[in-house]
Amino acid sequence: MEAVELELFRANDIESDDTSSARLRLAGGTVIAITVSLCADRRRTEPYLHLHGATRSARLFYTLDEIEAGGVRTGYDRTDLLGNLIAHVRDGADLLVPLARTGGFTRLLDAIRLAPGPRPVEGRFVRTEPSRLVLPGIEDLAVRAAAGLGTLCELGFPESLGSVRAPWPETVLRVDGQDVAAYVERGDLQASDAPRPHLHPVRTLGGTVVTEVQPDDHVHHFGASVAISDVDGANFWGGSTYVRDEGPTMLANHGRQRRRTLRPIDGGYAETLDWIGPDGTVLAAEERTLTARAVPGAWALDVAFTLTSRTGRPLVLRSSACKGRVGAGYGGFFWRAPKDSPGLDVFTGEASGEEAVHGSVTPWLALASDAWTLVFVQTAGLDPWFVRVAEYPGAGPALAWDTPLTVPENLHRAVTVVVADGRLAPGRARDLAAGTAGDAAGTDSWLVSGLGEGAPGTAIE
Repeated sequence: MEAVELELFRANDIESDDTSSARLRLAGGTVIAITVSLCADRRRTEPYLHLHGATRSARLFYTLDEIEAGGVRTGYDRTDLLGNLIAHVRDGADLLVPLARTGGFTRLLDAIRLAPGPRPVEGRFVRTEPSRLVLPGIEDLAVRAAAGLGTLCELGFPESLGSVRAPWPETVLRVDGQDVAAYVERGDLQASDAPRPHLHPVRTLGGTVVTEVQPDDHVHHFGASVAISDVDGANFWGGSTYVRDEGPTMLANHGRQRRRTLRPIDGGYAETLDWIGPDGTVLAAEERTLTARAVPGAWALDVAFTLTSRTGRPLVLRSSACKGRVGAGYGGFFWRAPKDSPGLDVFTGEASGEEAVHGSVTPWLALASDAWTLVFVQTAGLDPWFVRVAEYPGAGPALAWDTPLTVPENLHRAVTVVVADGRLAPGRARDLAAGTAGDAAGTDSWLVSGLGEGAPGTAIE
């Protein structure tokens, strides 16, 4: 290493730096630029490194052993350096990082040790939060500095703070060339959110947004997603866990869905995911498809998923209702709609109103407002409907309504959601349900599409 340039700053009143740049010049002419900060404007994130190479960029979520490149995150097994060192001492195994290769790293650490104390950042650039200090915009500056092999000062730090970060990569569903939904896998979620890919925003053809993400009443709700409150004891719904005789309790039992592959198919995408428990164990593998298509006066979203156990034993799915919370049978495909929508209502072909529809077992259900209508149709499996209207608008089939669902091998479900502008009359909703479900199942009518196969709480294999 020929030279080390350092810029050390601190927003916190500490002796060390918390926001810094380093530029390294190697003997062969290679330049490496590094910018790091502990004061990023992300209160709900896993830490990551944004890596820039000559031809592409990637992000390494080093606490999760995942790399995001091209909008797709891939998980890898971890190599235990301590275990490698022990094996080297005991058995003579080759070191993955031999001492002779750590000279450059040691020189960088020594340069930081011998450098003058970090410069304090003026208070006008710092935002105080209850548990930490934040430098708004530092993340964007760090990415730009690394991409341009520059330093913070060369980008005008700290006066240049406040830049808006780029959005997370999104996969878009389109109908007749019009964007109707974004399918997102975010990296800024904490463990208690039960991170998972989700659809948001979803829009009608007229442009009205019909999903909501992280609302104040339930910060673990994410648009339209597949979420289950208990899979072999792991919480894949997010938030608290209902404990019998104790009530909702925040536990360290949250799982997450990790994308393995995502590929385009006709009308949308096919995806494979791992369902990972809080200890890192892969509890289940999932195959999922999401497609969008036009229907008369609206558009339809077709979602299908198959869960397969990866533990060598049957999966056991539970809802809070299984543990004693009456009516809380949620879990499966779930859609959170905007709470501020006027004139909210819910109905099926047989009943209307939240009390009458909640827990009913019918092929279709409509959740409506003055501005939009969502018609949900179960096209594989037939489960009770979990419905909320008064507290917040949301609906979805409940896999384990009030009894645990044991899945010996795999579980398959499919739902079609018609997204329409305005409030649809019950007859119009029924016609759309019949027509779109028939299209999804490859028949002319949902009455003959096999919707009745499988009683509530049984696995369709």
